[in-house]
Amino acid sequence: MRRGSRRSRRRRARRARSSARPSAPKGSAPRTPRGWPRGTNRRSGSWPRRKTRIASSAEAAEQAKAQLDAAHAASAEAETGLTEAAEADTQARARAEAAEADLAQAETARAEAQGAEADARAIRSSVEGEAKALRAEVAGLARLVERSDDTGRQLIDLLKVEPGFEKALGAALGDDLKAPLVEARGATGWAELPGYDADQPLPEGAAPLASAVAAPGLLGRRIAQVGVVARDQGAALQARLMPGQRLVSREGDLWRWDGYRAGAEDAPSAAALRLEQVNRLAALRAELEVIEARLDDLSDLHAEAAATLEQAREAETRARAARRAAEAALSEAARGLSRAEGEKGRAQTRREAATEAMDRHEAEGRAGREALVEAEAAARDLDDLDAARDAVEQGRQLVEAARITMITRRSEADELRRNGEARARRSDTVARELDGWRQRAETARGRVGELTARRAETEAELERARSRPEAIFAERRTLDAGISEAEARRDAATEALRAAEGALADAQAAERAAERAASEARERRAASEARAEAARAAVTQAAERIAEVLETTPEALFETLDIGALALPPTDEVVWPASPSSSASATGLARSICAPKKTPPRSARSMTGWSAKRPISKRRSAPCAPASTASTAKGASGCLPPSRR
Repeated sequence: MRRGSRRSRRRRARRARSSARPSAPKGSAPRTPRGWPRGTNRRSGSWPRRKTRIASSAEAAEQAKAQLDAAHAASAEAETGLTEAAEADTQARARAEAAEADLAQAETARAEAQGAEADARAIRSSVEGEAKALRAEVAGLARLVERSDDTGRQLIDLLKVEPGFEKALGAALGDDLKAPLVEARGATGWAELPGYDADQPLPEGAAPLASAVAAPGLLGRRIAQVGVVARDQGAALQARLMPGQRLVSREGDLWRWDGYRAGAEDAPSAAALRLEQVNRLAALRAELEVIEARLDDLSDLHAEAAATLEQAREAETRARAARRAAEAALSEAARGLSRAEGEKGRAQTRREAATEAMDRHEAEGRAGREALVEAEAAARDLDDLDAARDAVEQGRQLVEAARITMITRRSEADELRRNGEARARRSDTVARELDGWRQRAETARGRVGELTARRAETEAELERARSRPEAIFAERRTLDAGISEAEARRDAATEALRAAEGALADAQAAERAAERAASEARERRAASEARAEAARAAVTQAAERIAEVLETTPEALFETLDIGALALPPTDEVVWPASPSSSASATGLARSICAPKKTPPRSARSMTGWSAKRPISKRRSAPCAPASTASTAKGASGCLPPSRR
């Protein structure tokens, strides 16, 4: 109201001055400026300033237009940057999802490789245990076999027996298998002899043992006469054996041609035990080779599994690094997108501000030009230019303040709108990231469950492993006790074996001495039989000679002769000396009996009978016995005629 009253007072003052000013007459020349009312020069002096302001407004409008063009270019550039940032964000998100999938696949592959490596390690450890046990058993058997081989080259070392026939061969040959091979005559052992032209056939139902034994040729005579039968058939087939033949069973029973039988349970043959040990050693070595080959394959498989596990771990590490890089790239892309959105918003704000400034300057220019025209047209009607200028200036200031307020409010509204849009986009981004993190959390929960289950299994295995050393120690103590006991039994068996070998050597020496004594006894018996045969032949010849010459018997002749002092002892009481002179004694006896008597008997009856039969010359020339009989009876050569002695 004060402003309106002031304007009213000014208006009344101008009217009063204009009514008091003298008017120029019609047709007169214009008055000089000195005669014009106050303010005329002032208004005419403000026009150049007004024109200057209008020109400044036009120049400001041109500058605003240039700024608007720059704002349009910046907005287009910001739009391009926003598009590129959005595309980079999409690509980074796709790479992050691919890295997450690759990481899950790498974790699965690593878990599978770890399980395969654990299985391969367990199988390898089991096979290594079997191989160690086999090596220990092979070493023990090898030591036993080598210790039993220290006696030199034996026949048993040259034999190869099929598994299951060791006891049969041991029963067939016995300790003869431990005899050495000899070449010199007179040495004790096996000497090679040519085979028979035709071997005696084995009883029907007996399989030849030679088919199961690879033996040298010097054993051909012996092993060809050995047959293998079932345990319940040996006794029935024993009576059908030919001299020198034997039957054995796979259990170790023996049936011999002369009626001797030995059961497998009586005393196992040491040779059979050694053959079993040799075959067992060969079988264990073959099995050990298979186990070692399998162990090599399993070692290769375990190495491959370990290499695969290492590769899977490296792939998992690379996948984790790729996921971290993808997440970092995604975060950087999100920040770039936010920056691009901010730049776009700011460019839009600058463009809008430049547009508004240009519109304002153009409007001001138009308004200034119109005001200039109106001012020039109404210059004369204006009373107080300073008051009007002040009023216009005040109005302009008010309008400028209102415009500034409007621009500020509009900028704030635009900023709020841009912030809202940015928040909406960020909310969408956060929602997408939240979905990704939820999926990742779900995967992590599954992984945590799997790791929890694996941890429980591992803890259970750890508990079992912790309790395993005690069991291993207990088993080790048991094994140590068993080993000590076995070593004690082995030492006892070794001592018993040495004692048995010593007893065997003594028995073999006694056997050889008995064989020599038996051989000497057989020789003495043969000599005694020869002497007895010669004596019987001599007695027969003497009886024939007595019957031929004296026509009587030796008993009757002894009765007629007075030879009581020469009476002989009974035949069973005569002891013949075991010397080569026995034949000479028999010969002398035969000569004493067979030789003709030079003195006639004392009995006349006998003399008559004796002299009446044959002449003396004929009696002396008659032989005692035929030549064949005399040649058979050694030592009776005294009964032969002189031409054949």
